[in-house]
Amino acid sequence: MAFRSGQHNFSKGVLTEELWGRVDIAPYNAAVRQGTNVLILKYGGLTKRPGTRFVYEITDGLKRLLPFEGALDASYALLMGQASMRPAALGGMVLEEKLTVEALTLTDPVQITASFHGFEDGDEVFFQELDGPIELNGRVLPVTVIDDDNFTVPVDGTGYAALASDGGGIIRSGAPAAPPAPPAVPPVVPPPADPPVGGGGSGPHWYDPDYHIP
Repeated sequence: MAFRSGQHNFSKGVLTEELWGRVDIAPYNAAVRQGTNVLILKYGGLTKRPGTRFVYEITDGLKRLLPFEGALDASYALLMGQASMRPAALGGMVLEEKLTVEALTLTDPVQITASFHGFEDGDEVFFQELDGPIELNGRVLPVTVIDDDNFTVPVDGTGYAALASDGGGIIRSGAPAAPPAPPAVPPVVPPPADPPVGGGGSGPHWYDPDYHIP
């Protein structure tokens, strides 16, 4: 009759195929036959390996992702573009000031009311903590500005629930300060001319047999 027992010690790691039947050796009882998407802890157990998840979609040209560590416990990933930078940390993009969604029209596209939002066409907004149209939560969407207090996002909200509340955020009473002008892009510096070179020809050469390299 077959007998099964739980095993909790995998400190020897993954067994090679040559040891699958070696019940007579100690590593057999302290290893795993196959470990997929797991990390073996030094004190014997297993844990799921860290993975990745979708955070942000790049839609405006080529970017470069650079690591940056401001302090021991403050690590960032910098999304660098031409005269632009966006930091990411803790599994998401770093956000600016949170505004309260004061009203939301369930049309196509969805229209948002947020007093003195300060956005420009093409800016992006991230929705969270909306009670009602929960389909918008967790999405990063581009903005089309209507006026100082209203904008639309490219989503068909005709079947969504009505907005009940928006958790957190502020309601501005005046226009925000204008963002700084983008930095000037320096002109491209042409490469220097090739230096003059010589030697290696077939002409006469001077040779001093008494000279030695020190």
